[in-house]
Amino acid sequence: MRHLIPTLVLTSLCTLLACKPRDPWITPTPIPPGYDFPGNREEIQQWADAWITARITPKAWNLWAGLHADSGQVYPGTGLPMPVWDTWSGEELFPAPGAPTPDVSRRKATHGFHGPRQFHHPAGSSPVVTPTDQLVSFNKFNPEMAAYLTQGHPAVPGGPSYFYNRFTSLADLNSQWPANTPTAQRTVQQAPYTAPSAGNRGSAAMELKPVLYLVKKHKPTLVPVWRGFAGSADAGTTCTPEQQEADKCHPTPSLWLTCAIVDPSAPADVPITEATPEQIQGVAPLIDQVNNAHPGAAILSCQHYLHTPLSAIYSFQMNADEAKAFNDTNIEGLQAEAGDYAVLTAMHVNTKELVNWTWQTFWWQPGSDAPDDFPGSKKGMTDKVTGAGRNYAMCTAYNQTQGQGSSKMTVCFNPYLETSPNIPKGVQSNCMTCHGTAAVASAFANTASSPPATWVLQTPSYPCDYKAPIDFATYPWFTGFTTTDFSWAIPADPQPLPQNPNNLPSPATLNCP
Repeated sequence: MRHLIPTLVLTSLCTLLACKPRDPWITPTPIPPGYDFPGNREEIQQWADAWITARITPKAWNLWAGLHADSGQVYPGTGLPMPVWDTWSGEELFPAPGAPTPDVSRRKATHGFHGPRQFHHPAGSSPVVTPTDQLVSFNKFNPEMAAYLTQGHPAVPGGPSYFYNRFTSLADLNSQWPANTPTAQRTVQQAPYTAPSAGNRGSAAMELKPVLYLVKKHKPTLVPVWRGFAGSADAGTTCTPEQQEADKCHPTPSLWLTCAIVDPSAPADVPITEATPEQIQGVAPLIDQVNNAHPGAAILSCQHYLHTPLSAIYSFQMNADEAKAFNDTNIEGLQAEAGDYAVLTAMHVNTKELVNWTWQTFWWQPGSDAPDDFPGSKKGMTDKVTGAGRNYAMCTAYNQTQGQGSSKMTVCFNPYLETSPNIPKGVQSNCMTCHGTAAVASAFANTASSPPATWVLQTPSYPCDYKAPIDFATYPWFTGFTTTDFSWAIPADPQPLPQNPNNLPSPATLNCP
């Protein structure tokens, strides 16, 4: 009985003082040894120049495995192991004006969801198309990239320092360049890379863009699965090369005909199978519910179904704040609540192992690969990839073209993102060409939003097309801009997105034909 008294006293004190559980903190953890990261820059550049995919592909798969290695930490309240990538810092590295510099040595174990920015960007001079795809996203930065973003950097030796995580500092950086400064010199300092050597693993900055969908905690939930143009309701077999060239093909996830019935109650060792009529009938009310919430534009277009255990896709459970953020991003359709699962449908991954970064993108591809392995596949996956990671496809873009001197452009896009109608020629795009146009200009007020005004940074548009490689040192639309070392996060993340990002002022457009 004497052991119970202190507990009763503590309980009474907490009642009086409104005690709350301490916020859990996570320590950012690097990719452990054994996953071929970082590699030797000169060697990797040789692979890219010679288009040696037999070396590039396994390196990218080993990186994928390393990202999902056990960090030794757990998701708070669940006891489930947290993968390395989810320990890393996110948009909290970009503080509000006047806020202190964030601590990069630890972070709160939560996720700040927002809509993928590809969904809210005008295609050239075209208006923004409101998406129906119920996806959320955020950025992640490994410890080296986090330190780079939060430290000051001079524009010229001996000059004042500028901070790439603050929009006022970025605007000041852009305005200090003399008018005749060449494009190649109007740039931020490059993100860090240290080559591996004897006794030194080396290091390289890395950025991630995870993209997540919702699975309800107590019932099977539908997640669209990419099966190429022919597996999309809007394109089908009529999506001809001519239509692709005319930018008429936008097979977004809301139009995919194949859907996985992700079942949280299914045992972890259950294989992915064709769904039974009973399983299909069980999710029919869910399809009606979400589509009726958005009449006139589908949220789900399922016709073919796979029954899939939750163990077949990476996931974590959302807390109440995360569920609210999901619902704020996706006003209509399926609603999240605490305990529901955020499932990883896609992830862009870029590393500073090359001067122009390495580029690989992954998306959930349960069952067979898409027809013609377009834009990528599960082929070449190494044994280091285990568990749910083996249900993802991948493509790489270590060069804009298929080797130095080649005129054949690389095609590598993420079906969950770049099929958006708000991206010019998204289904012909590649990561390097797109990110190579990342830049920042002045800060200005969004007068379309309700008071107080939202300050945003002016950025260039995406490329109009991907017919030829871009010379990043002379790109004509960089006039008046400061390039940001292939990082769209630098110009995009220093200010939070408003509730309705469709009200943001249009970026500088290319007036795409």
